[in-house]
Amino acid sequence: MSQIFNKKEYICYLKTKKDDWIKKNTKFTIFIGAGFSKNFGMPNWSEYAEQKLDLVLNKKKKFITYSTRQELLRMDKKHLLTLVNSFCKEDKNSKQYEKEIFKLNQDRKDKILKENEEFINSFKKINASFVTTNYDNILEEIFEFKAIETPLSLHESYPLKPHEVVHIHGNINSENPHDRIIASWLDYYEFYFKENNKKDMDEFLTYADNIHYFLKNLFLS
Repeated sequence: MSQIFNKKEYICYLKTKKDDWIKKNTKFTIFIGAGFSKNFGMPNWSEYAEQKLDLVLNKKKKFITYSTRQELLRMDKKHLLTLVNSFCKEDKNSKQYEKEIFKLNQDRKDKILKENEEFINSFKKINASFVTTNYDNILEEIFEFKAIETPLSLHESYPLKPHEVVHIHGNINSENPHDRIIASWLDYYEFYFKENNKKDMDEFLTYADNIHYFLKNLFLS
């Protein structure tokens, strides 16, 4: 059965379980979503979609009325992001908007470290690897974990080492041209459902296939 903790309860839980994990040499992976980063001041899904809408409209010099904007914000957020991305096809893989929305400057970082010192120190001791759908670098910048590209050595019995992080929906700091932000309905369709045609090999779909294979291997092991 799932359990829900606040920060203090989770720290206590980690302390009680830590000895058992060490004794059994347990290997496990923690999956992290937007709620984790929201605790450290990052925008949630709705805030991200809203901020990207405003950034794109501003850069493309598109004007909409207040009532139109409110109608757009009532849309399903993946639909809204599909619409927003249609305005910036030429730079849709550049992550420039996400880099601005999810940026972590030094002042913001210092504030997070100060306000969450106890939790951060406890969480850094977890002997786990991480898979995240988040685009930001909270795990790397705040907890000093290591972001890696999709592991290629998938023949191993367990493909991740402790404190390694895989961003399956894009990483704003990744240099891999195929590591794009998966946010709109179109992104999800191409990433999860569109099959790779060998007659017309698409490098992004090959990259997506590697992510799928990695996740399958992770769960099976």
